[in-house]
Amino acid sequence: MKRNENSVGQASMGLSAQTILLIRLKLRNCLGLNEVIHGKDGRKSLRMTGMLLAYLLLGGMMIFYLAAAAFLLCLTGAGESVQAFAALVSGGVIFIFSFLKAGPLLFDAADLERLLPLPLQPVSIIVSRFFILYAEELFFSAAIVLPTSLVYLVMERPGAGFLLTTLLTLPFQPLLPLTAAAVLGTLVLAAGAGMKHRGAVPVILTMGLSMLVVAGSFALSFTVGMEDPDVGELGGLLEAAVAAGIRFYPPAGLYAAGVTDQSILPLLLFAVLSAGVFAVFVAAAGPRFRKISAVLIQRSAGKRFQMGVQRLNPVWRAEYFRELRRYFSSHIYVSNTLVIYVLMLACVVALTATGNERIAEAMQLPEEEIRRMLRVSIPFMLAFFAAMGNTTTVSVSIEGKQLWLLQSLPVRTQEVFLGKMLVNLTVAVPFVLLSVLAAALGGWMDGIWTAAFPLVFLWPLSAIGIWVNLKLPSFDWESETAVVKQSLSLPISMLAGSVSVLPAAGAVFLVEYVFAQNLWAELAVKGGILILAILGGTLLYRSCCRVSWKALG
Repeated sequence: MKRNENSVGQASMGLSAQTILLIRLKLRNCLGLNEVIHGKDGRKSLRMTGMLLAYLLLGGMMIFYLAAAAFLLCLTGAGESVQAFAALVSGGVIFIFSFLKAGPLLFDAADLERLLPLPLQPVSIIVSRFFILYAEELFFSAAIVLPTSLVYLVMERPGAGFLLTTLLTLPFQPLLPLTAAAVLGTLVLAAGAGMKHRGAVPVILTMGLSMLVVAGSFALSFTVGMEDPDVGELGGLLEAAVAAGIRFYPPAGLYAAGVTDQSILPLLLFAVLSAGVFAVFVAAAGPRFRKISAVLIQRSAGKRFQMGVQRLNPVWRAEYFRELRRYFSSHIYVSNTLVIYVLMLACVVALTATGNERIAEAMQLPEEEIRRMLRVSIPFMLAFFAAMGNTTTVSVSIEGKQLWLLQSLPVRTQEVFLGKMLVNLTVAVPFVLLSVLAAALGGWMDGIWTAAFPLVFLWPLSAIGIWVNLKLPSFDWESETAVVKQSLSLPISMLAGSVSVLPAAGAVFLVEYVFAQNLWAELAVKGGILILAILGGTLLYRSCCRVSWKALG
């Protein structure tokens, strides 16, 4: 009788009450609060604290650079561009971070199976899921808009209503880019649904979109550089880039005009446009929630499967191919790492296309000095990118609930970990070689060192990712988006990998600028760095191999 009363009460619950309840449950699951509050594992709270500190560090770095850009705009007399700059950066960051995860999170099939038996309205489910995305991106938007607005407030001293207007319009900032990312991400997922190689379609479309964005950014920078007579001044270049960005994203201009000039009409247009697009999306997707989810979880027909020729491989090679298939089967996993390597190649190509003369003019340094700086810096820049795109940072956690297979099979950890590290090398090496080729075309080759350092350093970076992931594993995830994008091991591994590059960079810069023209000192330092990288990566790999499968999970 009590169960029936609860069911009736649940069924009679209104739309808003259902949405609030789902939001509360989802927040606790996303943040891991349920496990911390009700669980007995004290390591959960420690992991959450570590994740918070890591994100605070990364957030502090982002805020510093944004505030510096706003300060530069105000210093060069372009303070009126600060608000548009903040809106453009906010919209771009939200779109990029939401594009890969919006579709899988909104139409999560596993979560849908748990919710279908309950008396819930589909609109409540999709609104609650969208709110989780919205809350996360609102935090990013606040971290971008508020520091830049504070710099503008201190340096330009606008009217008394500036701060109030900024705070009132802040909740509308994420709506438009988040909705666009959700629609586009869902379409990318739907494009591959039902196909035999359904995972390849989202990956190809995602990488194609990334290349278009990068190409558009370069085209925009060249256009700005040709049109702006003050290209030698960073402030003038940034102001021109903001003006060009407004043409691609007009809502940023509406927001800037409303906040800076305290004009009501642009603010109303900005708010109505942002909220209206979101309302249309909810109204269109809510009633069709179940149908969209069903389309996205379609699998290729089992009747197409045919047993092929079976090959006998060594265990490490079999694990390598298994891990390679696992990697490319997840478009979230691929896109989250492969985009970094695409950006690495794109940055070197952009520097090569720009040329030493134009870079020297922009930085107001002699051309020979620019060539020298780039020759010394490019190997370490490639290593930093490799640390950001490392595939091993979550390669242990990605096993998830299938970990029992490794625990039950007679497979040694060193063979599994070697396969995971080789996948990272397989992904990274082609992009590193192409980047080195682009650097050679730009005249920044430093002999074999330019290619040797980033290639050799991939080995210890791969080992660092495995080691950190073993210390901070997460096997109880329900969505690949959670483990690939929200694991604590991800930012810790990226930070550890980036920091490990610094001593080598410091030693090489010291030899280049303090002990210049000393060939033997240069050879000794660079050779020692390569040997230490190989030894360090091997020792760390051997340390990881001592872990027992039974100790995981």
